[in-house]
Amino acid sequence: MKDMIGQIIEMDKKAREATELIQKDRLNLEQEILLLKQKIRDKYLERVQKRLLKNRVLEREHSKRVLAQIKITQDDTLKKLNLLYKENKNLWVEQICSRVLG
Repeated sequence: MKDMIGQIIEMDKKAREATELIQKDRLNLEQEILLLKQKIRDKYLERVQKRLLKNRVLEREHSKRVLAQIKITQDDTLKKLNLLYKENKNLWVEQICSRVLG
């Protein structure tokens, strides 16, 4: 009987040790998961930052091209207006005067 109680106590001790090891392993795995989660998050944020920086550069370049095109269009329009003014200023003055005076 004593031998059987000793075996039960020994089995209980081994079971507790196994349970402790499993608990430690579980805690270690949870910590590893948290670290891995943080690393993945950091890498993702880094990729997003790089992509944002790249997109900013591309948007600036696009804006510069659009602005240059607008300036070219404005210059062309201004030249056309100045040419029309030179060609028609006397006629326009006469027409305005005749409409005002009668």
